[in-house]
Amino acid sequence: MFELVFTLFLYSGLLKQLAGASGLEMPDVTVLFAAASLLLLFRSFTPNIFYRFKASWAPLLFFYFWILFSLIYSASESYSYFKAFAFLSCLLGFFLPIFYKKFDFDAFFKSFLIVGSIVGLYTVSILPTLLRAGADSEIYRSVYLSMGYLCALNALVSLYLATPGRYFYAVSAMVGFVVMAFLAGARGPLLFSCLLILAALFFSTEKRRNHYRLIGYLLPVVLGLVVFGGTLVATNDDFAFMVERSLDRLFMLAEEEGLDSRLVVFEFSINHIFSSLQVFFIGDGIGSFGLRHLNEDVRDYPHNLLLEVWFELGLVGLIAISLFLYKTGRNIFMSAGYLHVSIGIYVILNAFKSASLVDARVMYAFLALGLISCARRIQRRAD
Repeated sequence: MFELVFTLFLYSGLLKQLAGASGLEMPDVTVLFAAASLLLLFRSFTPNIFYRFKASWAPLLFFYFWILFSLIYSASESYSYFKAFAFLSCLLGFFLPIFYKKFDFDAFFKSFLIVGSIVGLYTVSILPTLLRAGADSEIYRSVYLSMGYLCALNALVSLYLATPGRYFYAVSAMVGFVVMAFLAGARGPLLFSCLLILAALFFSTEKRRNHYRLIGYLLPVVLGLVVFGGTLVATNDDFAFMVERSLDRLFMLAEEEGLDSRLVVFEFSINHIFSSLQVFFIGDGIGSFGLRHLNEDVRDYPHNLLLEVWFELGLVGLIAISLFLYKTGRNIFMSAGYLHVSIGIYVILNAFKSASLVDARVMYAFLALGLISCARRIQRRAD
């Protein structure tokens, strides 16, 4: 039960965006599913993994302390408090599975894939309407980025199904999620996911026989998809519209104006960081990027987690979050299986490309799962 509720907590951001895009009113499901997860956690609590990986979580707790301290001097007078509070969802994403006794990977991955399938298919069905309403609208941009990120992540998670008797389901799920990420037009997550899947299939020494069988199923599934997709393109205007737009975005990957705008934001951020010793070392305070960049006390970020942290929390915050990512990533790379390593690389790469500091709860959650996998492997070797 905990694994399902925790899954819904991770999807809650996209669920709220879809409700807004569909004109529906709903309570804050992030708070509801977080509260439900905490209640379930109290029934099955263990501090074992928490004590084992102090070097990973200690910098993260210090980082949040620094966020709270920066409220004293933050240039933002209102959004800063919301952002400091919103980061609690990232902390919950990391610590909830860490403290839950006997976290069930099988139940979680199945829940994550099933919920992802339902949400992804619904999102695909409304994307054409959102696109025609305006590709630059805030609602569309938030939906397509979240959907693309989660679908590409699910394509990697589908490797979990690669066991005898489930190869066809694993390949079908993998290809299906890749297609949904493609239709969303989220290029970065799509490319990262495909490269990591290929690396896992061809270069991973773990479960290599299973991967060879997966590759054998890949060709007929892809051919069937091409035939089915070609039929849809010829008979469904909405589907053809999304395919054409996604192809255009892929072909213009290095030419699009969006790349120039990202470089402008990057240059602005670097110039501001080096504008004074105070900003360089302690930043302008949590939530200050929008005020400095847009002259409005609103949500805005430079599409790079480390750059955002340096801008708002200075070198102190940058060192803290970098230590957390390094220590956690090192543990996962050294001791976890290929699936957790691939997912860890994926979520961190996306954080460097497009994530905001408070939107990264999925990243923190899957890094925590990697640490749980490490702990269990170390325990099995000791036994």
